[in-house]
Amino acid sequence: MSIDLLPAEPRLDIHTLGTRLTRAELARAGYVSIVVPQNPSRAVWRALPDAAQLARALRDAPDGSVVPAVATRLANSSRTPVGITTYKGGESTFERLSFARKLIAHAIAAGAKQFSLLMPGIARSNSATARPVSIRVQVIPARSSGR
Repeated sequence: MSIDLLPAEPRLDIHTLGTRLTRAELARAGYVSIVVPQNPSRAVWRALPDAAQLARALRDAPDGSVVPAVATRLANSSRTPVGITTYKGGESTFERLSFARKLIAHAIAAGAKQFSLLMPGIARSNSATARPVSIRVQVIPARSSGR
C-alpha cells in the first residue's frame, strides 16, 4: 500500500512554436507574456502583432522595471491579456528564476489556463545571431487523488 503525501499538481504541456506567434494563435492564447530588451529596437516591435499599441503601452508605463511593466489587452476579438516586461540580461540564475516566477504569477493571477511567452530580440544564447524564443505552456488541472 502506498501513501501519496504530495498534493496533486497541475500538468504543464510545453510547446515550442518557432520564432513568432500568428494573429490566429494569439487569439487562442489565454495570456501572452512579452519580454523585450531594455531598449527594444523597431525591428523587435515589428516582430509582434499590434506592435504600435504594445510599444506605446510600454513607453507609457509608470515603472518599466516591475514585472510586468504593463498589463494590457490585444485589440483582437478575444481581447487577449498581455503582460510586457523588459529584460536587461546578465543576471544570476536566482534572479532569472525570480523573473520567471513573477511572469508566471501574473499570468495565474489573471486566470490564464494557457501561457504564451514571446521574447523578441532576446536570443537563447545571448548572441545576436541566435533565434528568439517563443513557447506556449498549457496548464491542465490536476486530477484529485480520491482521498
